[in-house]
Parts: sequence; structure tokens; C-alpha cells
Amino acid sequence: MNQVLAHAFGVFLQADALLMDAREIVGLAAAVAAALLAGVLGWQGTDRFLSWRGR
Repeated sequence: MNQVLAHAFGVFLQADALLMDAREIVGLAAAVAAALLAGVLGWQGTDRFLSWRGR
């Protein structure tokens, strides 16, 4: 019985570590996507402002 509990606890710890790694990867991907979106929106906003001001 102790071996079954030890195995179950080991599986639980491995799953927990995997979820922590996945959370970091998802956070990194979200940060990259947010930076790209901010860059595109900033570029388009500046372009539109300059074309509006040039009229």
C-alpha cells in the first residue's frame, strides 16, 4: 500500500511540475503576442495621425 501511495504522490508531483512549466510558456506566449499587437497598433496609430496632420 505504501508503494501505491508513493507512486501516486510521485505522479502528482510530476503533473504539478508540468503544469507550472506550461503556465510559464503560456505567459511568455501571451507577452509576445501583446508586444506584437501593441507594436502594430502603435505603428498604425502613428501612421494615421501623421497622415491626418498632413492634410
